[in-house]
Parts: sequence; C-alpha cells; structure tokens
Amino acid sequence: MNLKFKVHRNPRSDEEIQSLIKEFGDQTEWDGSRIFDPKNPDHLLSEPKVWLKCQRCGREIEFSYESLLHLNFNTNGLPYIMCTTCNVKKGIMFPRDLIE
Repeated sequence: MNLKFKVHRNPRSDEEIQSLIKEFGDQTEWDGSRIFDPKNPDHLLSEPKVWLKCQRCGREIEFSYESLLHLNFNTNGLPYIMCTTCNVKKGIMFPRDLIE
C-alpha cells in the first residue's frame, strides 16, 4: 500500500518569504536541491535532518525535521520516538541536542 499525504498550506506572505531567503540563502541539500526555493515559495520546505539519540542504549538515528514536527503534533508536543534497538518504554529517543 502506497500512502501519500497531501498538505494544504496557506500561501506564504512576502515577509515570510524574505525571512526564509535571509535564513537559508543558497543552501542546498546533499542532492543539490535548494532548501528554500524562492521561485516556488509555497513548496514544503526541505529542512535539515535531526539526530535522535536513545537515552538508554545511546543509539542515534537521523530523522526528518518535517516528520518530527508531524510526530510532535500527533503526540501533543512530545518530541520523542521509541528506540528500535531497546524496544522498551525506557528506550526513548530524543533530539541529540536536548540530551547533550
């Protein structure tokens, strides 16, 4: 089964577009695509990845920032996922920057 999510976004204001241009400039992803493309200002922003780290076993995984925001919304703002190695309630992965 192939699930695709449609995201409906309000058009960005001129101030928001200028802020994103100032913040990201010409920064590109690993594949050469721009993080923010002013030619298509309403596209989903390709944000940097977030490293999550398990407090119990220390395992780290790379997680999409957009996915983490989606996860936070679904868990009422709790930025964590269960560790796939520990697979127990105490094996919770938080953003690495919050742990260190």
